Amino acid sequence: MSSQNMIPNLPHRMCKNSSKHLKPSKTKLRRRKSLLLKPKYPFVRFYVTNCNMLPLLLQVTKTTKTASADDSLVVPASTPLTPESFPGVFDVSDEVLVRQAAQDEQEKIRLANVEHVIVRCSKSLVAICHPMGALRIQSIRDCVIAVGPVAGAIYVMDCVNCQLMLSSHQVRIHDCIDCEFYLSAGSKPIIEHCTGLKFAPFRFQYPGLADHQKLVNHAPLENSWQEIQDFRWLRTTQSPNWSLLEESEWKTVVVNDSAEVSIQDSPQ
Repeated sequence: MSSQNMIPNLPHRMCKNSSKHLKPSKTKLRRRKSLLLKPKYPFVRFYVTNCNMLPLLLQVTKTTKTASADDSLVVPASTPLTPESFPGVFDVSDEVLVRQAAQDEQEKIRLANVEHVIVRCSKSLVAICHPMGALRIQSIRDCVIAVGPVAGAIYVMDCVNCQLMLSSHQVRIHDCIDCEFYLSAGSKPIIEHCTGLKFAPFRFQYPGLADHQKLVNHAPLENSWQEIQDFRWLRTTQSPNWSLLEESEWKTVVVNDSAEVSIQDSPQ
């Protein structure tokens, strides 16, 4: 015997009529579905039934990234850091190297839109007196590095016992030990896997610096050099991996009109 037969006729009819009002029509369901916001980045689930198709599928999914306006400054990580691939400074040891801005205006603009690199340097002083599109600094030991304003981001990796004077909208620092950073940063600098870092405001001077800052839309007064974000220290207390450099210990790198470079102590 069905359970519905146990319900008296009148209550059964009343419940049946009431349930009709609880079921929305198909038209209403379609209207509600059309009003729902579609996710901007939907997840796609792949089902691979043939193992031979897996390498091809992985190759296709890696190349589906849509190009953006900023991709012109983004170089794949697999690109070798060689003079053939990038302009910059390579494999310098026990040298003083000063690079001045190009005299040709078109060449100056071109350099301001190209990524540069400074890699594998030791016991040297490197001063780059022109703007750049982006900058990567990697594998540096016992060096002083001072560079002009960078339009994009600066990535610093694997530096030990160095002084770096950097000016950029964004500065990211990884795997560095016992380094001093003199920064002009448009956003909060980021450090990760670092120890013994000290920070001070940007102190690099050379002829034409103000014009180069305008060329890459830098605002020197908007400087977040001391608002460090340590991605390996999520507590509210001060990170033990960085500190502010005492003003009495500040240094200034100065390049004069004759391309002579000097390091001056902070005035007492």
